[in-house]
Amino acid sequence: MKRALAALCLLPLTACSAEPDHVLGGRTWEVTAVYTDPDTPGAVPVDAAGRAIVVFGAESLTARTACAPLQAGASIDDDVVRLEGVRVGDVREDCIGGSRHIHDQLTELLTEGAEFDVAHLTDDVITLKLRDDALDRPTIKLVAQ
Repeated sequence: MKRALAALCLLPLTACSAEPDHVLGGRTWEVTAVYTDPDTPGAVPVDAAGRAIVVFGAESLTARTACAPLQAGASIDDDVVRLEGVRVGDVREDCIGGSRHIHDQLTELLTEGAEFDVAHLTDDVITLKLRDDALDRPTIKLVAQ
């Protein structure tokens, strides 16, 4: 009886926990490609490989753009991500080449009010496809680390 009562008392606390309740949470995702132009390859340049990452929290997105930190509030479920309150930190002085290219692409896509459709290609590979009217919608490809 005491155990049941203790478990019942803890129930409200677990409902308010900061643990993500979507499949994107609890993992670090590496940006492996950013497709913004159908005529241009989207793979992350060699000198920027592993430098851009994304982490999804319960109601947030935290990223490193290869040159700067990025924080945003987010509405996240298994199939849609909506961003709000996007803040980009100071850009590193040595932000050049492929790192600068990826930084510029990500900061153009991860903006206030941006909405993305999430496609689960495998358990460890997803894409975030910007919701807009373009035929070839800009897409970020992420691989779980």
